[in-house]
Amino acid sequence: QSRKLDKADLPPPPAPVHDELGSAKLLDEPKVPGSGYKALDREGYDDGGVADLTLVIDLEDSVLRRKRGENAYFTALKSDLLPRVTTAHYASMTRRDQKIKLAKLLFSEEDEDEDDTNPSEVYTEAVFDA
Repeated sequence: QSRKLDKADLPPPPAPVHDELGSAKLLDEPKVPGSGYKALDREGYDDGGVADLTLVIDLEDSVLRRKRGENAYFTALKSDLLPRVTTAHYASMTRRDQKIKLAKLLFSEEDEDEDDTNPSEVYTEAVFDA
């Protein structure tokens, strides 16, 4: 597999910082029926912070891409040199998927069933016979 980057295959550059609106822009219709919040003072639906969370998840990558430049950023991404968890059950996930999983974990409700059945830490207590 070639380590050379083909610039035609690269995704479009990130939007300029002043155009990144996040959840400030209302949606024309709810993304998932029944999950949107109708705006009271104007037409449209609020996304409940999903766009803001997406901005936060992608923010570090956008900053790295702007700072390093297209070629250096995508070379590091392709070579798996950008920071990510490389041990335990998160190791098989991509960098962005790890961030999404962490965001879901941080913002999930206590009573929701979580599909994460593997604990990150297990504590055991040794029992000794006296």
